[in-house]
Amino acid sequence: MTHITEILPDDAPEWAIKAMAEGQLFRVCFNRDKELREKYDELIYQVETKHPNESRHETAKRYIYERENRPLSIASKVPE
Repeated sequence: MTHITEILPDDAPEWAIKAMAEGQLFRVCFNRDKELREKYDELIYQVETKHPNESRHETAKRYIYERENRPLSIASKVPE
């Protein structure tokens, strides 16, 4: 029989090792997944209108990319 300790990778995160030692690995993973899903949903639903031929995720990703990669304004390039 394979034990959980045999399938965890050597570079498992500290939170997983601690949870495993406490016998709570599955509960902690479930809760962590739930928290991440809630954060993702909160973020993704900030996109009110998805664009045609894009998922809401793709639209949000494009919005973020465009915002992060837009040219700097001339005013921001002038030293103070």
